[in-house]
Amino acid sequence: MLFCSQIDYKHYRVNELSKNAQFHYNNGAILFPEGLGRKGDEEGELFLEQFHGFAGKREGNHKLKDDAPDALICAIQLAFENNYRFW
Repeated sequence: MLFCSQIDYKHYRVNELSKNAQFHYNNGAILFPEGLGRKGDEEGELFLEQFHGFAGKREGNHKLKDDAPDALICAIQLAFENNYRFW
């Protein structure tokens, strides 16, 4: 039997929340799973490449890929809204 719950769509202002995510990452409160981005893990490699290479919204005339940092920022905000804490 398949149970469906209501989907709660969110639209976060990631630019405004990025400092919060940066604070927690710099303090060691954001950890990635062991082995993420290892050789052969193409999605993990791409995520970490985007995450570590992100330094702003624009570089020259082209938009930087920001899927990974945006996803992390949204995940952190969602965690706070659901009373998860970063220690």
